[in-house]
Amino acid sequence: MPVHEPRPTAPQLDQLIAGYENVTYNPACLKPPAYTPPSAPAPPAPTSLSDFSNADCRIAPLAEEQAKEALEDFLAENCCYGKKPARQLVITSMTMTSCFLVGRLTFLVNG
Repeated sequence: MPVHEPRPTAPQLDQLIAGYENVTYNPACLKPPAYTPPSAPAPPAPTSLSDFSNADCRIAPLAEEQAKEALEDFLAENCCYGKKPARQLVITSMTMTSCFLVGRLTFLVNG
């Protein structure tokens, strides 16, 4: 008589994982959450980059000491960067600019 090895099976429902106690295999129809209207209308979104110059998102100018301190903090996080040039740095001018960081995540599902 051949000996059969046990095959893996799914855990029984009484062996639930914490946080999944209310999960069942039965189909259920859940009600959507109640609608609550927004308290105030949202401001119109800028339509072009020139609209950002007129927006109420002005940032206070950065002082020279704050800029040097930020540079020193950045250098402290990177052990291979030298700190002496940053201490001897003389800032001749600072210009405020905007930077947009865009990321893209993609997923591939093989079915």
